[in-house]
Amino acid sequence: MSSKYKGFTLMEMMISMVVIGILVAVSAPLITQFSMLKTGMNKNVMKCISDNNVTGWYDTDGAGATVLPTTDPCRSAVIDIQYDRSKALSAAINTAQHGAAAQKIMAKRILRTACDRGGTGACDYFINTCRSSGLSYTPYCDDATDYTDITYYLHLNRTNYSNSGATYIASQLKLLFSKIVIPLLGETISANTTNPNADNNIATSLAEPWVYIQACNAGISAACHYAYDNNYNKSCSQVRTNWELAPTQTYQLTYSANGGTTVNTASVSCDMTTNASAAITGCKNITASLLTNNPPNDDCTVGYNNNYNRSCSQININWPSASTSTYNLTHDGA
Repeated sequence: MSSKYKGFTLMEMMISMVVIGILVAVSAPLITQFSMLKTGMNKNVMKCISDNNVTGWYDTDGAGATVLPTTDPCRSAVIDIQYDRSKALSAAINTAQHGAAAQKIMAKRILRTACDRGGTGACDYFINTCRSSGLSYTPYCDDATDYTDITYYLHLNRTNYSNSGATYIASQLKLLFSKIVIPLLGETISANTTNPNADNNIATSLAEPWVYIQACNAGISAACHYAYDNNYNKSCSQVRTNWELAPTQTYQLTYSANGGTTVNTASVSCDMTTNASAAITGCKNITASLLTNNPPNDDCTVGYNNNYNRSCSQININWPSASTSTYNLTHDGA
């Protein structure tokens, strides 16, 4: 009696084994490539890091300048990171964050070189490191020993630099300042007035009055002192004059009882809808210290001089949307 279930013949088994062997041979390279991708390790990056040699392409003795390495593996490592391919960027960042001490330094140098050439992912590493790990006080994000930080870019001469990474970093910082990230604000205002290229570096281009106003709001004392000296924020009116798009909010307004030697701040709510609303609310919420120490820059003097708030009728005319409230009305010059 025959069965409907039959096993393979010897010949059929041999043919099956040959076919399977061919399939394995064909797929082996693909499996190997897939395995390499899953590990997240780029062999050029890892070999460059292990070689630990930056001769000819990373200046550790001068001003931190870089050039594209002329030979592999570092040349390919930099290019792979620049164009974010073959998981080179993630391999370098992972090593910069979790490697041994020497490995971290080398990984950061490779990232710096890639950023200099316009590798935005590498540049983002330096921005994000400052943002998440920077200090709230000097030196903020400055790695003075090796130039592997955003400080290097902020100190480049703003009139003659040729660094694609610096241009990208500057554009990103402008977007981030409004988020009140203290290390980024602090590093920028610090770099503006310190060498190299003090008052003429990339930080100088970024450190507009509104940046100092924001930094002072965040409690950075150096920013408050600079803002006071330059008449940026002694009143709501000054804030609006120096920052046309200033939002309605509470500001840290600056004053000094000793001519600027010591600068203090007072919290004042300012309505920034118009020049009139800024002066009216600034005078309404003014503190005794601001009123005593800041004439003729205080909001009450500004309100009086511009006929904004000598009477309730003036307030209504100059600021029709003013709410019913108690206001400080000005007379006799203040």
